[in-house]
Amino acid sequence: MVNILLFLLTVATYSTLWIWDNGYAVGFRKRATVVALFSLLCLPFNINGYVLTVLGNAVGENGVYSIFSLYQKTDGDAFTLLGLAGYQNAGRNAGTGIGLAIYQRVGNERGSLTRTFGAFTALRAADIPSSSPGSN
Repeated sequence: MVNILLFLLTVATYSTLWIWDNGYAVGFRKRATVVALFSLLCLPFNINGYVLTVLGNAVGENGVYSIFSLYQKTDGDAFTLLGLAGYQNAGRNAGTGIGLAIYQRVGNERGSLTRTFGAFTALRAADIPSSSPGSN
């Protein structure tokens, strides 16, 4: 349900920004083509709990992988290849290839790491210091 709402919000936002940028003089057919194109590019594909998308924002069980995404939340790995990763919350690893991550958080109930404003960044849950008394 969350992915459906994220999908609708993302397509509406990208389409509105495109229409504002290109003026309202564009015909209905051109607008419909742009909305259809953004719909295809933002569509999240869920494959066994792993969510894959090109431009979309998503929540997944095992991982979220995208080329350009602003919002990713998962219990597994979150990775975006290009652009601005506005929010990444992952259980294991969070990464941004070429771009800027505004907020990244990895971890679970045993601890977490948080980073804000990092370029070319990656956080790993394996880097979380152990807080139990008997561990090394």
